[in-house]
Order: sequence, then C-alpha cells, then structure tokens
Amino acid sequence: EIEDLSSNEYFLSSYVKTHMRANAYFFGLIYGYILYRIQSADYKLTK
Repeated sequence: EIEDLSSNEYFLSSYVKTHMRANAYFFGLIYGYILYRIQSADYKLTK
C-alpha cells in the first residue's frame, strides 16, 4: 500500500533531516573517488 509520506511520522522525524543521510552520502562520495582513482591508475594485482 502506498501512503502519503508527508503524513508519515517516521519519515518526517528521521529521513527528511539531512544529517540522518550524511553518512551514506559521504561514504558514497569517498567510495566513488577511490574507484575512480583505481580505474585511472591502472593498478596491477600480483599473484
């Protein structure tokens, strides 16, 4: 069932606040940067 999120108390109290999502945002930012550096540096894994 789809409900109106603007009336959902959990959504308003936790998800809407930006500091609740900041950890995931920064983790994704750092992870993307690391992947970019690895792909552009052409690292070779040794056996």
